[in-house]
Amino acid sequence: MTPILLVTERDCIRDLMTRALRREAHLRVVTPDMWLKSEMGSLSANLVILDLPDRTAAHQLLTPAETAVQSGAGGLVLILNQALLDCFEPGQAVDAYLVEPFCEAEAVLRIRMVLRRFQPDSDSAPIRIRGLYINPAGYEVSLNDIPLTLTFKEFELLRFLASHTDRVFTRDELLSLVWGEDYFGGTRTVDVHVRRLRSKLGSRYEALLQTVRNVGYRFSVPAGF
Repeated sequence: MTPILLVTERDCIRDLMTRALRREAHLRVVTPDMWLKSEMGSLSANLVILDLPDRTAAHQLLTPAETAVQSGAGGLVLILNQALLDCFEPGQAVDAYLVEPFCEAEAVLRIRMVLRRFQPDSDSAPIRIRGLYINPAGYEVSLNDIPLTLTFKEFELLRFLASHTDRVFTRDELLSLVWGEDYFGGTRTVDVHVRRLRSKLGSRYEALLQTVRNVGYRFSVPAGF
């Protein structure tokens, strides 16, 4: 599991993030004092989540955090309140913000997006499931050796889901992870693209794109497929 370091002394943040990341990562929680006194190498992680509840914490912790990240410690996510937003300027070594109040779902989504930048790129490896072949490097999809004609977003959606087999994604997550945070269309566009993909995959292979009622979609190989 992905190692993540949470630096906080607030029980409410520790409990919220522990619940949010229980299936996502190996989470280690340390206090700011423990973190500042440690050797950064002894607390290595793919991601540091830094809780900044006030300006004092921001002044004490932000510079060491940025130094650690710039030295190769992975990504950096800040937890802060709206009153602290004016402390930060674009260009600092911060990958994402969690502005209070936020929910578990938002925390998971933003952390997944940051982790994708720092984890080995497994999405470029070809994917083959029976007669379905997806070649991310060449933007090619074929079914029983017959090329399929997909739009760019159809390809990206299929590639993304097939790269995360059996994991359920909400429509909002798919919009953010496939279309990007700047996309302002509604979640219906995800349903439309899934419907088009199923039509192009045909009666057998459409079963790989599964609807999870009231949640979203997953790519999964049915039993006996």
